[in-house]
Amino acid sequence: PEVRILLAAGEYSGRVCDDLEIRNPAVDCLLLASSERIVECGERKGVGREEEMSFRSLGSENVRDEDLVVEDSGRGCPLPFINIGNTSSGRPRVAAVTEAAKRLLSNIEGPICVVSSIGLFKSGKSSVLNRVLLPSGEDGFHVDSNDDQPCTRGLWVWSEPIKAQAPDGTEVSMILVDCEGLDGGSSFQERDCCIFSLSVLLSSYIIYNSVGALADDAVETLWRFVHGMANSVQVNSSKDDEEKTEQQSIADFMPKLLWAFRDEKLQRKDEHGRQFSSRQHLERALEEATREFGADKVQNLNKAKAGLKHLFPDRDCFPAVNLTDPEASRQESPNKSGGLDSSVLSLPRRLAALREAIRKQAEVKTLFGAELSGRMLVELAEELVTAVNNASPFNIADAWIEVCDRECAGHMEEGVRTFAESLSSLRPQLPVGSSDLASAHQDASAAAMSAFALSARDLQAGRVRKYKGQLEATLKAAWEKVSADNWKAGAYRGRELLRELYRPVEEKLHGNEYASFSDYERDRLKARSAFLEQAPRHQSVLSVLHEAMEDAVASAATRFITKATVQAQDVQYRLEEEVENLRFDLKQERAASEGAISALRDKTAQQEAWISAIKTKEREARETAANDKERHAQQLLDVGQAHSKALAEALQERDEALRARDEANNTLHIH
Repeated sequence: PEVRILLAAGEYSGRVCDDLEIRNPAVDCLLLASSERIVECGERKGVGREEEMSFRSLGSENVRDEDLVVEDSGRGCPLPFINIGNTSSGRPRVAAVTEAAKRLLSNIEGPICVVSSIGLFKSGKSSVLNRVLLPSGEDGFHVDSNDDQPCTRGLWVWSEPIKAQAPDGTEVSMILVDCEGLDGGSSFQERDCCIFSLSVLLSSYIIYNSVGALADDAVETLWRFVHGMANSVQVNSSKDDEEKTEQQSIADFMPKLLWAFRDEKLQRKDEHGRQFSSRQHLERALEEATREFGADKVQNLNKAKAGLKHLFPDRDCFPAVNLTDPEASRQESPNKSGGLDSSVLSLPRRLAALREAIRKQAEVKTLFGAELSGRMLVELAEELVTAVNNASPFNIADAWIEVCDRECAGHMEEGVRTFAESLSSLRPQLPVGSSDLASAHQDASAAAMSAFALSARDLQAGRVRKYKGQLEATLKAAWEKVSADNWKAGAYRGRELLRELYRPVEEKLHGNEYASFSDYERDRLKARSAFLEQAPRHQSVLSVLHEAMEDAVASAATRFITKATVQAQDVQYRLEEEVENLRFDLKQERAASEGAISALRDKTAQQEAWISAIKTKEREARETAANDKERHAQQLLDVGQAHSKALAEALQERDEALRARDEANNTLHIH
């Protein structure tokens, strides 16, 4: 299909198929057009083929989408995959993996099978893909009969993946890659090595094209490319200090090989007349040479054959005539015995059989045991392109580490998105209780970590552990933010509810309607109880309640204290006035009292003098009475003593009379 390329700005100078310099452009990119296009070069206008065009910016920085508009017909078409140019010294310079290829390949999910067609210049590489694997009706990769200029530059990819099946029946997206011819035109040896290495390292199935029989010179030519690639590839990491992997061999990363050769004089039978298969034909070509002449040549040849057998353990060949010859497609044989290797099949039928074999036995692209997706293929290509630009060896392990880092970073972002999506339904419900939030966090974290582990299960364990730790830290930070948002939501709802419930109390308080603090406290506790019944069950709500009530009580207490202070000051002023009045009255009364006291003192002095005189007379009377009393007492004592003596004498006489009587009675009794 035709593709129109529209550049929004810039004046053009240069030549078609050469570096094209844009003066004062709005773009800064490398552009490859697909199919035929109209090219402006100063005053020149014409139709150019699919060529590399390097745009060098002289004044701007970034490309904008509106500066480049590509229109196509909606059908499959070839797209530039990797653009390759040469420096003045002939060293390959890879600009980049094209944006078109990135967009195409990054959207391919699931396992992929990368089929690359590579080989000598004008060996029919594009024709093999067009005739064998592309659907009928497609124009296919560009084919040009011009013997002087290559029609493919760099690596190109077909814009529509082809459905295929892996040997286990898994559906696979087959990606077709057409490569620039080797040893073609003005190409350099390093350029050939670069193109061949990129093709092999990016592919899971490689179709190597050659013209002529599978003779020794063809084997040596293929070995030259393979040997150059092997010398430019390192398979063990130079920077993986975290985890030392098992030592690998370059043979572990080689794709399946199909050698498509065009031999007009192909012999399909051995010297005994027995027909042999295509695999047998290839094995015969790789048998050890035993010729006696040229010992060094034989040794190098056998080394090449052994190297090819070692590096391509899964190999086959496909003999074909010139695929671009219309007469070849009409050559039918009357014998219909069938089979891919049958010499009686016409070319179209053998192509159809080959197509079915490739599509139903698609070799999945893997690296270190992991199946690559389209996005991972882009990442791998970018790492290999970087090595070319830096003139450094292709280090497969280091490239794989970078791919794993990119993939793990992407899977980590996906895990974070999964975490956020898992909590998205919870956010409108905030605030929620701590147990509900913890349960949701556990489920979201488990979903995120499970998604990460599932996506990164085949990646390098050391890189997975690194990004798993980063994911855990990221999820922890996200969880802390959710927790903070939950706290904020709870605090906000708590403040709004408390403001509504406490407003009547506050209005009465500011209106001085409370007679005492106890009246206010009664209404405050009612509002608090209503808040606890209606508020969400969350710690932030209780914190808001505590802080608000603490402030409210302090404010109310301050108001009541201020009011009491004012009242106390009024009372104090009244009391002080009363005290002053009392002091004045007391002063007046004191003056009057002092006069009365003075008169009273005089009167008291007179009375005291009178009392003293009376006391003197009383003392004298008492002394006279005491003397009389003492005298009378002596007299009474004398009289008493006389009486006592007389009484004692009388009693003695009585006792004697009684004794005399008793004696007389005793005498009478005796008698």
